[in-house]
Amino acid sequence: MSKKYIYIVMLSVAVIVATILVVNLKKTAERLVTHVRHGSFEQVVVCSGELAAKQAINIMGPSGLRNARIYQIKLEKIIPEGSFVKKGDFIAQLDQSELHTKIRDVELELQKITAQLDQEQLDTTMKLRQEREELYNLELHVQDQQLEVEQSIYEPPITQKKAQIALEKSKRSWATRKEQYQLKLSQAKAKLRETELKLIKRKQQLSDLYRLLSEFTIVAPQDGMLIYKRDWKGRRQTAGTSINAWDPIIATLPDLSEMVSKTFVNEVDIGKIKLNQSVKIILDAFPDNNFNGVVTHISNVGEYRPEMEAKVFQVDIDIEQSDSLLRPAMTTSNTILIHSFGQVNYIPLECVFNQGDSLVYVLAEHHGDWVRQEVKLGMANSNFVIVEMGLAEQQSVMLNLPENLAPYPLKLLSN
Repeated sequence: MSKKYIYIVMLSVAVIVATILVVNLKKTAERLVTHVRHGSFEQVVVCSGELAAKQAINIMGPSGLRNARIYQIKLEKIIPEGSFVKKGDFIAQLDQSELHTKIRDVELELQKITAQLDQEQLDTTMKLRQEREELYNLELHVQDQQLEVEQSIYEPPITQKKAQIALEKSKRSWATRKEQYQLKLSQAKAKLRETELKLIKRKQQLSDLYRLLSEFTIVAPQDGMLIYKRDWKGRRQTAGTSINAWDPIIATLPDLSEMVSKTFVNEVDIGKIKLNQSVKIILDAFPDNNFNGVVTHISNVGEYRPEMEAKVFQVDIDIEQSDSLLRPAMTTSNTILIHSFGQVNYIPLECVFNQGDSLVYVLAEHHGDWVRQEVKLGMANSNFVIVEMGLAEQQSVMLNLPENLAPYPLKLLSN
């Protein structure tokens, strides 16, 4: 046998073997297979949440900021979040520069008003003294005129008449001057009172500012673990951030004995969530620790969250156990139980292909060939779906759609 013939035979064998291998690999690649499972089945909604205390005491900034016309204050210093503090311990220091400026302005205004009051008192004293002197002189003049009238009884009637007229004029001048004096006295008192009220107001304002200044050092109202307030983007208070006069909460002291997981559920799933539904809770930081919870609040109004694409609804889940592992702001994985079924058949969602009807690719039990089987589906969760009709336990089903559908006959439920 020639070498050329031997090479041709060996090449042919190699081609045949390679073809068989390729075909087998192709078939293997085409058919990713699983089996129909049988057992208990749960429909759940899975969502992430964040722990928060059910009850907490707010640690507030100064209460009189708006009265002082201060609307934003920076935090100069702040102790680390999560610190355990005792009542009266230092927590934060607020920037006092704007308040000190206002205090200096009020002190200068107070000095001006005090000097103004002193000057007004001095001017009033001098003016009223002069008025009293003139009034006294008029009174003496009336007395002189009275003596002339008394002495004129021995004079001719015309002289008596002139003396009497002069007396009447003096009396009228004296009476008019007394009225003017009383009016000027009332005006002077009113002016002094106005200035005194300004002085009292400024003194009270200065006292309020100094009281406000004492509140710029924030201390703990009671024992507890410190949790700082977060803004709408979830950013917490730090040195350099500001608090505003309308919402001066700096931090909270949570009651760690009662915790809640605050989560946001997609609007597609919110209709499934009901009050008092059971929840399994896992701490992302401690995945081996499971906790039981119950749905206690479902928001009626949806909202858009920066980190989520669709509209979501807030759902609060009370944690039924108390544990030292539970800390505010921890992330949780929440599995909310919607429905629970006893013994049912179910398959992965990837096995179902919708071509007008729900179809799966199943290995027929009686002849061992693959067919396209119509099925009736029931409830589904995020991974599996119940098969009510069309499949039996442990039947083999494809996980992927084959490239060539022609070889697979269609079997309907009616058949």
